[in-house]
Amino acid sequence: MKYTSKDEVHMKTKAKRKRSRYLNIVIVPDAEHRMRTLRIPKWAISSITCLVVMAVMLFSGLVLYTNWLGGQLSVKEDRLQAYKEQVADRDNTIKGLEDEIDYYAGELQSIMSVASSLQEQTSSIADNNRQILGEILHLLGLESIGGETYDADTLSSRSGTRPRPKTTDETRDTTLEQSHILTVNEFVKADQKVSSVREFYEHLSERVSKMRDYLLAYPSILPVEGRISCLMGERDNPFGGRKKEFHSGLDIAVPRGTDVKATGKGRVIFSGRRGAYGYLVIIDHGFDIKTYYAHNSKLLVEEGDIVERGHIIAKSGNTGRSTGPHVHYEVRIKDTPKDPLDFVLNFDRGDE
Repeated sequence: MKYTSKDEVHMKTKAKRKRSRYLNIVIVPDAEHRMRTLRIPKWAISSITCLVVMAVMLFSGLVLYTNWLGGQLSVKEDRLQAYKEQVADRDNTIKGLEDEIDYYAGELQSIMSVASSLQEQTSSIADNNRQILGEILHLLGLESIGGETYDADTLSSRSGTRPRPKTTDETRDTTLEQSHILTVNEFVKADQKVSSVREFYEHLSERVSKMRDYLLAYPSILPVEGRISCLMGERDNPFGGRKKEFHSGLDIAVPRGTDVKATGKGRVIFSGRRGAYGYLVIIDHGFDIKTYYAHNSKLLVEEGDIVERGHIIAKSGNTGRSTGPHVHYEVRIKDTPKDPLDFVLNFDRGDE
């Protein structure tokens, strides 16, 4: 039996351990060359393996990341293409809106031209209105009617002011084109109305021209300014007695010698003394209208004289059947007495 010493055992153990830390690779080139042994430490093998695994994992990760980036890029490209299409659509919409704006700008210019024309026509009609009304007032011997003066500012404010049309939900919901159509229609209607008004005033002007003589003759004023002491109609007898009498005219109390004026243009058909009237002037205005001026103290016109409205024809007095100085004034249509106040345009019956 062969025994080994402790040193040998130790050496063998050490050599065995040393051999286990290496990986021996035998390389046999060919028969002519001798074999070679390549000793690689096991730790290097482990490190290389780890590096290879890490490289594989890194490469796989890069491949996956690249694929993901490719997918994201494809999505972004799709979105970009969609945005491009949206931008193209918006560009087309903007171009269409610009064309529409240009169109309506032209239409607005046309409407403004129509509006300017309507304004000029309205202003012309207002001027005609003022001229006609001024002529009527002049022919009637008046500066105002009912205490209201018709000056240019008053007439302009009346003829130039129109109420703002009410806005409804329906008109608010209309499209721009519908609003344009509504606006054009309104201007067309306004133009038609202006044309109608213009025709009316032309017709009125012709009528005024034809009525000139009538307006000049119309007894539109009172012969004197004073207190109305007795109206037309039934009254008590001013000289006493129980019997009522019909008063055929208007009594205006004024001091003796007050100027008595003709109330309209006409021809004097009587100037002298006549019974209860005292000194009387009768004017024939034509159109079946006559006016009487009685109880005068002095007569200043003769039969056949042509007088204008406002001309002084007599001096007031107390002649004839009279209880005091005053002017008895009558208006007769076809020789029938009418209430003189119905003809006076600037008289307010609230002051009676």
